[in-house]
Amino acid sequence: MRRRAAVVALALACSLVGAACGGPEQKVSFGGKAVAVNVSFGNPAPDDPRAPKKPFVLGPVLGGVGVVPVEAPRTRRPSGGGPLPPPPPPPECPAADIVKPPVDEATRHLGPAPGAGDLSYRIDGRVDGAEVKGEFTRTVSDVVSDANGVRFKVSSDVLGVTSTHSFVSQPARDRVPGSVGLAAVSAEGRGIDNRPSFTSPKPLILLPLDATVGQQWADAATDPLTATTYTVAGTVIGKSRVWACGENVDAWQVKITQRVVTPFQTVESDITDWIATQYGGLIVQETVSWTGSAGGVEVRGEYTATINEVPGVAGL
Repeated sequence: MRRRAAVVALALACSLVGAACGGPEQKVSFGGKAVAVNVSFGNPAPDDPRAPKKPFVLGPVLGGVGVVPVEAPRTRRPSGGGPLPPPPPPPECPAADIVKPPVDEATRHLGPAPGAGDLSYRIDGRVDGAEVKGEFTRTVSDVVSDANGVRFKVSSDVLGVTSTHSFVSQPARDRVPGSVGLAAVSAEGRGIDNRPSFTSPKPLILLPLDATVGQQWADAATDPLTATTYTVAGTVIGKSRVWACGENVDAWQVKITQRVVTPFQTVESDITDWIATQYGGLIVQETVSWTGSAGGVEVRGEYTATINEVPGVAGL
């Protein structure tokens, strides 16, 4: 019985950190600050049997939403006993061609929803002083395109955090301009019973569809279930192109100041988003710089995530 319990425990540990047990290696290097595990959303009490016993760090939720405790990465050593060689660098994109015309133009009208499936992105930045560089996958799902607009979810698993952002893009009607909006965010760290989430009573505006250069807006919402307040203030920079490793993607560029306050965290972010209205409001590039605190622990970081391919649209 004791031997069986040991085997089950080992299998569970491998399922939580596959790279440490011969599973697939992470594509993104990660460094963070070791902290007490009770600084974030809804963690189990120390005497709870679910409480993790392994060292944890705070991993960021993409988009400057906050941080989630994740298991600290292990350092594996080869059978010879020496340190592992550094991971190979991510593949390089061809040099950007700013003259090459984009496949489709971003307009002030809402295009069809992005097609469901995986999209490759590259990421480059720093988290708590540690370099972050590599590639990751964003998965588009739950795509709906109808008279009410476009709705879809974008999920990713990067830096030890699994997160899902739900977007709602609404066309203009009755002299009310349409918009690309963020409706919800959920995130989960690995190896811990911890699922912070935010659902807005209405989508927070990320881009007004009557966009003009220099146009400004502000929006705010509170989720009573999680006692989370989310505020944004944005400015339309204008049209821009994003280099998707061989093709240009046309997009609206917006600069957003964002503040997310929960009972345990306060995180402020400066964000620049490139939003492709021709693909239902998909964010094809984002630059995020954040600072804040979680349970009294300072958190900070910055990154740029850029799409590696031209997205398809639903039904095509």
